[in-house]
Amino acid sequence: MHSQPSPLARTPGDLLIEIAHCLDSRSDILHLSLASSYVFSHISSVLYESVTLNTSQQCHFTLGMLAAHSNIARHVRELTLRLQPSHHSASDDGNAACTAVIRVASSKTLDALCRFVWDADELPLHEDMWFALRIGCPQLRYVGTSIGCTLPRLNSHLFDFCNLSGFALHLRPGFYEYHVDLFMDEDQPISRKFWDMLIHRCPNLEELSIEGASAIPADIHALVQGYWPRLKKLSLGDICIDWIPRPLTPGEKRPFVAFLEAHKELKVIKLSRHNIQPIHFASLDPTCLPSVTSFSGTHQQLQALPHLHHSLKQVTFRDPVETREVSAPTIASILRELTSLTDLRISFALHSMYDSGNLLRSLIQSCPNLRHLDLTCAHKPSFQLDAFAKTIRGFPKLRTLHLTIVKYPGDETLASGAVRIAQSNPRLQKFSVTFIPPLFPAPFPYAWAPDAPLGNEGTPTYLGAGFGSVGSILVPIQPFSISFSFLPLPKYVCIQGLFTLITDAHGLPLTLQATETSRVIWPWRLGETVRSKKYETELGPFGRRRGGRGGFGRGVGGFRGLVSLMFERSSAGEEVRMILFCTALLLLAAWGFAVGGRRGIGTGFHSGANIGIVGLGLGLELAS
Repeated sequence: MHSQPSPLARTPGDLLIEIAHCLDSRSDILHLSLASSYVFSHISSVLYESVTLNTSQQCHFTLGMLAAHSNIARHVRELTLRLQPSHHSASDDGNAACTAVIRVASSKTLDALCRFVWDADELPLHEDMWFALRIGCPQLRYVGTSIGCTLPRLNSHLFDFCNLSGFALHLRPGFYEYHVDLFMDEDQPISRKFWDMLIHRCPNLEELSIEGASAIPADIHALVQGYWPRLKKLSLGDICIDWIPRPLTPGEKRPFVAFLEAHKELKVIKLSRHNIQPIHFASLDPTCLPSVTSFSGTHQQLQALPHLHHSLKQVTFRDPVETREVSAPTIASILRELTSLTDLRISFALHSMYDSGNLLRSLIQSCPNLRHLDLTCAHKPSFQLDAFAKTIRGFPKLRTLHLTIVKYPGDETLASGAVRIAQSNPRLQKFSVTFIPPLFPAPFPYAWAPDAPLGNEGTPTYLGAGFGSVGSILVPIQPFSISFSFLPLPKYVCIQGLFTLITDAHGLPLTLQATETSRVIWPWRLGETVRSKKYETELGPFGRRRGGRGGFGRGVGGFRGLVSLMFERSSAGEEVRMILFCTALLLLAAWGFAVGGRRGIGTGFHSGANIGIVGLGLGLELAS
């Protein structure tokens, strides 16, 4: 007897691709692709469209597989190598990763690759890697790389690219320590070749990112000499660009102001406090930058650009707002002018446990239309999760939330706090909660990264020291004393979590899907220990539980589900407790009536007084 073919085997390929696009995580797409070879052949284009590799071992195995299977490699459009510290030396990891890239690029199987990013502490050890990518990937139009202690050679193939649509340069701590003046001298050979590639051989550049974090900025003032008429996204880190070695003539504008006025197609601007002083924006033409919808910078810079307020939809405060220097009403007055704002990322450095009292209420009053909120309150405990869950009901359109706080003493656990947030805000689709130590250094982490150094929109990135995941949750432990730094004790103990809320057809919460990952970061570049788990928490009342049958549903364990619901701090729990209380009163009164009636019949007592006592509580009046 022949078995019936699976319905997936008869599903059109276009429909399978649409189903894969609707899945939330790459692991779900992978599990779907393993259903059959027919399914895999169709949705591999979704599974391998963007590939991110975090270790040299992943580079070796994954890129080796792509070199041997051209039918899979032809779907890869974005390739990111974000090498994390491991037990091996950085040079060994970089050498293995470079070799794997050269092998797969030389095979010319990555014929659809249009975006490549090298994100490590140092440049690639083999300069031939850039040559292999340029020759073997004809569609490559976006290149990103990092620079640390080692500079590229003068004849590096990195400078041979042309007609790029995007370029990203990430300045690592080693660069700021040893080569901070590299780009100051325009006649320096490496600097001259770098700007010759970007300005003269890439005139159609649409994305430019030069990122880095340092207290002492690097001088890259040659940037303002470039002109790219199609430039739409500009992202600048801790670099100095707005200076001129002579006094300004009357009517002459600052170099960076003139640069912004010349690029009228800009839509995304990301600045740091070192790029330009807010007072210099006063000379900016109010009619320029009409298409800007996303801004990242300091609150002083945002306040100095009032003509952009009506069009901004996304705003990120790059530096934490010090509550000792800036009050919550001041920030609220700025945000109130952003009438189109739907996406806000803001962090506060608290100097007292009481500073957070008006923060959330001020945000609700000034930004009622928010759909995405990333809120960080560091240095001091701020919100209790139960009170926070009830307060954010003031955001009626909120769909995604990422909260980063110092855990309040005695507050509930992450799992129970997430349940309260989900039950109080059923409109949320996804959210994360982050607990950080009180002395966590700036810059504070964002749960998702609009300011990713290498411009990977949609790729979860951690902007802090070495973590790379969505929704990182750092257990609030105090850092170890310097006197114990020689011991191999963990630097950070982290629990990473991401929550997805599942609702029914009426919008009522049913299930909370959670992913938690415990992560121990070891010193001495010993790597990290990772353990992860996934679980689901049922949120609906026992009669509506998913998978439930009969009385209280199998998904909650029958009687155990009723008991847990009876002690649940929610509206459903209050109703169950009231029903049980009324039922107990009714049973008690019925028992009293039954026992008292039998006694009256057996002893012959028929006096009205005794019968009246029997009827007490039931509202009965019996005649003798």
